[in-house]
Amino acid sequence: MKDTLVIAYNGGAYGTYLEWVLNSLLKDEPLRLPFTTKGNSHASKLGHHLGNMSGFRKYINSDNTFVTARIHPKTEKTHNLKVNLEYILDHVSRMIFLYPDRSHELMGVSNYMTKIWLGHYYENAMAYINPDDIYNNYDVDPATDLKDLPVWIQREHMSFNLFDAWRDQVEWYFPDQWRHDRAMIITTRELFDDFENVLQQIENFWGRSYKKNLAEMMHAHSQMIALQPHLDKDRLCAEIVDSAINPEQSTIEFGDIDLVSQAWIQRQLRNNGYEMKCQDLNDFPIDSNQLRSLIYQIR
Repeated sequence: MKDTLVIAYNGGAYGTYLEWVLNSLLKDEPLRLPFTTKGNSHASKLGHHLGNMSGFRKYINSDNTFVTARIHPKTEKTHNLKVNLEYILDHVSRMIFLYPDRSHELMGVSNYMTKIWLGHYYENAMAYINPDDIYNNYDVDPATDLKDLPVWIQREHMSFNLFDAWRDQVEWYFPDQWRHDRAMIITTRELFDDFENVLQQIENFWGRSYKKNLAEMMHAHSQMIALQPHLDKDRLCAEIVDSAINPEQSTIEFGDIDLVSQAWIQRQLRNNGYEMKCQDLNDFPIDSNQLRSLIYQIR
């Protein structure tokens, strides 16, 4: 068994950031911030990204022993998250399982879509999910690149496919059904809002003493939060849906919102018994009153 703290997380759940934080705390030297213009921590030179379970198996069969490493424990539909997490714990001393909070579901999906991929996110992430659906069910030329599809088709396709596929990947809501005495579960809400306490808990759980004062890390954490474009989207989009289906609610002006949020709203309307008149709707409404005029009850 390797004496390694493994950070297990799905893409977009801040595993790279947490590994940077922990390795920085172990060093008595100035911080080198890892943040990129996308708001991720991929400029970090600290830690070791093993990738997926295949990369983890290569690591445990190697002569290397890292202080920390990070891994995406489920990257294939046929994988079982519980089996993979417990396999990891059979071979390393400690694990932090970093998981999206219930109040951060849309943020988690948005991070997955916009902060991981190189190039156009729709071609990358949605191609992984289910591209044939589009060519089989919409009147589009099969030679059309996903990123060149009409916006309304991209949005509707996302609303039917993206969120359920993401939930399947993270086995939503997995922390309700799994615990392990050598695994510490941290939600993204705890990481964001209770950061100092979380770091103290990790220090006790891990058994390693930090060399750096937590106050210095708190300043870096504030900078990280300020770089998160998707942080408040769950709350905003829930209010938009509520205002659209409840005429007594005051109108919300939300302006130009991104495509993932638009698809989330369309999905949530459907889940509440409403559908949108979405064909050829390439320009999404900018307030809940306009949105209300485009929906109709389906049950």
